[in-house]
Amino acid sequence: MIGGGRLRGIITAGDMVQRIASDAEPDCATIGPCMTPDPTVVASDAELPEAIERMLERHVHHLPVVDGERVVSVLSAADLLDAGREPAAATGER
Repeated sequence: MIGGGRLRGIITAGDMVQRIASDAEPDCATIGPCMTPDPTVVASDAELPEAIERMLERHVHHLPVVDGERVVSVLSAADLLDAGREPAAATGER
């Protein structure tokens, strides 16, 4: 979620499951109450090991990628897995 030109939060499947599983009445008529505010981000010029370390430290599966304060992409754990197997796929190695 972007507000005022900057990233305000992110909503994930985990956020939704947490709301549904909690005993409290979920107030998710709008995204704001359900999102994770001020998510961890990674710079667009960061190297993959840095992104992996942030995901592991914060126990997250998605990282917004920013250039300054502008969100340019979202990196997922699945993206990292795909990146890790691309060289093997190109050479036919297993």
